[in-house]
Amino acid sequence: MKNIFYACFAVLLLLTGCDKPADNADKTVVAAQNASDTRREPEKFYFFYAESCIHCHDASKYIKETYPDLELTMVDVGTPEGYDLLVSSARRLNLGNRVGTPLFVLGDKHLMGWAPEYAKDFDLLVKEFQAQQAVK
Repeated sequence: MKNIFYACFAVLLLLTGCDKPADNADKTVVAAQNASDTRREPEKFYFFYAESCIHCHDASKYIKETYPDLELTMVDVGTPEGYDLLVSSARRLNLGNRVGTPLFVLGDKHLMGWAPEYAKDFDLLVKEFQAQQAVK
């Protein structure tokens, strides 16, 4: 059953992959090297992306223009560590087989996909993240 999940997930990632790399690679933090899932560090704001995903590129452009100082933890799902973190996060969030990029995770909240109308929901996550950071 586990192998079927991984196979379906890999096919889904291939089908949702797009043409352009994420624009904010200069801000990329190599995530998931020491973390097995996003529960370990709920104060982090994760951005799961695929380098070939146009929607990830569009989200990255919006973030760079709107929140130039936002410290996202970038997770490249094309790496074994990034993929493992994505799978564990998807399980924790009960996303089932409906997982794609971009995926933003903040604690127990998430936003999957990107289109201009998603910006409002993303802004709410940013506001919550910034409030958490202010408390520290």
